[in-house]
Amino acid sequence: RQESVARNGNGSLPSVRAEVFAVDGVLDVFAYQNFTKNPLVYGATNYELKPNSIYVGVVGGSDQKIAEAIFRKLNAGCDMNGNTTVTIQDKEYTWPYPEYVYTYNRPTPTPVKFKVTIANSASLPATIIQDAKNAVIATFTGSNGAQRARIGGKIFASHYYAAVSQISNTVSILQIKVGITLPNLDSFDLGIDQSPIISSADIEVELV
Repeated sequence: RQESVARNGNGSLPSVRAEVFAVDGVLDVFAYQNFTKNPLVYGATNYELKPNSIYVGVVGGSDQKIAEAIFRKLNAGCDMNGNTTVTIQDKEYTWPYPEYVYTYNRPTPTPVKFKVTIANSASLPATIIQDAKNAVIATFTGSNGAQRARIGGKIFASHYYAAVSQISNTVSILQIKVGITLPNLDSFDLGIDQSPIISSADIEVELV
């Protein structure tokens, strides 16, 4: 509802974000604005934003449709950031149509690693290792109703305890750790140019 209301506006950061999120196939959007006349570094990776500019990071969707969505909602004169550029024709005018170059960012897919340590017991399900991996993936992607991992978000190991413990009443979690290089942290921040991804191979389940 919040997104649909924001789409009614024009020129504001929420209206741009909501319009991009409404594009078919878009899975995630992060939008931020540098209102100052100086470059600004922001987020865990110190991503540099140009003066008086907008940043729109997008996962999924068509390059052309995303640029058209930004064109519909972004006021003229605002600079843009990113690694993807698309030329838009303003067809409100007669041919030859004025052309504008719109820029946004495709965040780097960033694998997140997990280590789940569970107290070993003969009463654990025989499929406990795969069950634990499935529980982590379901929480990470939000397929079980949890808040999924997002561009520029924070990954908390504690966010995954409930799903793993619900596998069986015989499951006793000793610890869960997360990380990008190694799963040895309780939490960490993603940059606004990082899109979190997960695979079964990046989840280690240890029975102790």
